[in-house]
Amino acid sequence: MDADKNKLVLFHLEAAEPSLIEKWCSEGKLPTIEEIRQGGVYGRLDPPGYIDSGCVWPTFSTGTNPGKHGMGFYPRQIQNGTYHIIKKYAEDMAGKHFWNLLSDDGKNLLVLDMPLTYPTDDFKGSIVCNWGDEHASHPASSKPAQLIE
Repeated sequence: MDADKNKLVLFHLEAAEPSLIEKWCSEGKLPTIEEIRQGGVYGRLDPPGYIDSGCVWPTFSTGTNPGKHGMGFYPRQIQNGTYHIIKKYAEDMAGKHFWNLLSDDGKNLLVLDMPLTYPTDDFKGSIVCNWGDEHASHPASSKPAQLIE
């Protein structure tokens, strides 16, 4: 089997206007992104307007909805049954990220700059978390620890 067929590269351009990315790709201004689009799978994330990006990331990474992972609006939410505003952290999220499932299955992984997460002891790959996150839910960190540098 071709070794390249066993590799997966997944990236998300948050806050990038899709129509501009697509236009610039077709004009040859973003040749690398266009090559990836043509050689792989491309799609637009189209969440309902009433949910915040802090809810989209956990939904994407766990494959569950906000009612299950618990991150409805981030970084602050109203505590259920009260009028109190609480801060939500990565540790408060329920569910398992897909990269942890792949790690459990023995896959070799490198995860870069994922928001709303943190390195866990059971993750067997390398991960950098919250490096460029505007509302970090956990301090910028990595596994191995020196990778953050």
